Amino acid sequence: MNRSQARLAVMVVLSATALACGGDYAVRVTDGSVRVSRDFWRAMQNPEPFADNFEARSKRPGEEFFQQLTIYKSPMRDDEKGELELSPRVSLDVFVVHPPNVTVQVRVGHRGHWALSRQTFAPRTGVTPANLGRFIDTELVQSLARIYEDEIRRTQSILEALTAAPDAH
Repeated sequence: MNRSQARLAVMVVLSATALACGGDYAVRVTDGSVRVSRDFWRAMQNPEPFADNFEARSKRPGEEFFQQLTIYKSPMRDDEKGELELSPRVSLDVFVVHPPNVTVQVRVGHRGHWALSRQTFAPRTGVTPANLGRFIDTELVQSLARIYEDEIRRTQSILEALTAAPDAH
């Protein structure tokens, strides 16, 4: 199968899934299906069977790139948690990939799956780009988490809402 045929096959599957789910994407996970709204997210190519990827349809103020969402189809292992634990199910990482922008990854573990969001923001007051390296120490992660607290809370709420519903038979 060539690349065009593979894309067509993916589009057919996504279209069929959307029709079956009343317009939402359905991600099959260990404990059922997670619905992802087509109104806010568009499906991305998913080269691996263990996760489905989505991209926000619009950028929020201060975002440099479209927010990315990944639904992992199995429970989160301890080694998959982020550097800073906000609660037993929620963790985050803050790092720099595209200087001087700050990337924030929020992870939320559910019973049979987990969700990850990746957002990249322009630096804000209190963020000194020259002090940010690719790897940021825990103390600076905590400081940056306070600066981007509103965005992190919003994203955490979105990820916590991505719970699985049992599949209808």
